[in-house]
This record gives sequence, structure tokens and C-alpha cells, in this order.
Amino acid sequence: MKDRKVIRSSRHQFTKGKSSVTHLIAFYSETTGLVNEVNAVDAVYLDLSKPFDVVCHNILIDKLTKYRLNKWKVRWIENCLNSWAQRLLIHGAQSSWRQVTSGVLQRLILGLILFSIFPDELCAGTESILSKFAVGMKL
Repeated sequence: MKDRKVIRSSRHQFTKGKSSVTHLIAFYSETTGLVNEVNAVDAVYLDLSKPFDVVCHNILIDKLTKYRLNKWKVRWIENCLNSWAQRLLIHGAQSSWRQVTSGVLQRLILGLILFSIFPDELCAGTESILSKFAVGMKL
């Protein structure tokens, strides 16, 4: 995914050789450089965990296909997403099982990988310094 530029260099966590520490160092370095040049600096923090809880599985699969990832890997991910089901249980009464068609469990490795891919397209064309970490990003 790195070779196909699916995961951009602004991603700091879940990327080999980068971490929350490299994220902080990069941000500090860039902002102090701007302040030293007498520029105004504003920071906007975005928490993307909630929107990712409701993203449609078909959108994620389309993105993976668009990046021309191996069709068997895309199919495997699609099968994982399509195999989720849930039901409601209230005071012993339960509903029937329903397929889950949106949202990704972020605590699973698959969820973390998909989360690394999905927000990158939101950043295309921005003219700000961008830094992505865990379930959010900083502009």
C-alpha cells in the first residue's frame, strides 16, 4: 500500500519507523519554523473515529479497488466486512441477526488498516501542514 501511495507520508501511527513521537517532533519542527518566520499558526484537531463508525462497507471496498490492490486481498477484506452480523437483546427478548453494512471495528487490525487508508483522500488538495495519527488528524 505504501508503494501505491495509498498511505501517505503524513501518516505517523501504524507506519513503519513512525510513531506518536515522530508526529510530535514533525509538528513542533514545522510550527516553530513558521512562528520564527513571523507567520500565524492555527491548529485544528479532527477526531475521525465517529464518522468511521458509520462508513459504508461498499465505499471502503470501492476505495481499495480504486487503488488497484490485489483483487484477492480486496475480496478477503470484503468477505471479512460482509461476515459481520448483530442482533439486539433487551430483557431476554432478542431480534433476528442482521448483516452489518457500515462501520469498522477500530480495535481490530483490519479496522486500523482501513482507517489508515480512508481519511487520506479527505486531505487531497489541502494547502496546510497535515499530520495523521491514530484516529484523528491535525491541520
